[in-house]
Amino acid sequence: MIGYGTAPIPAAGVWLHAGAPLLAGWGIEDEGPDYYLITRSKERPTSWHEVLGIIGQARHRSRQVKSRWHAGTHFRFPAGLHYSPHLTLVEDRLKSRTAAVRWVIEQATGGSEEHEAGPDTPGDRSER
Repeated sequence: MIGYGTAPIPAAGVWLHAGAPLLAGWGIEDEGPDYYLITRSKERPTSWHEVLGIIGQARHRSRQVKSRWHAGTHFRFPAGLHYSPHLTLVEDRLKSRTAAVRWVIEQATGGSEEHEAGPDTPGDRSER
């Protein structure tokens, strides 16, 4: 599969880890991953505590739009939720992957090293 399990990509002092495909057969496989998890570590995250945010390219008619990126951070875990956490800060008008990464870093850290996260495992829906 494209993206899932590939080597992490360094960007602006953090690491981008390609996420699993959101929907099988949706889009064009050679376009790249649907989204990236952003972490401080080169190691693939095993907990949402390790994830600063998520970025991805916008889509139009199932194709990625190269000049439009979305980003989200500050995870919230509503009681009884058995799948991915909610993002409380989201921006969808970023013009590049670098701009999306920088937005996540700025929002997630707020000038500090700490960020709010939760206990769930990112990218693995089989245990939920």
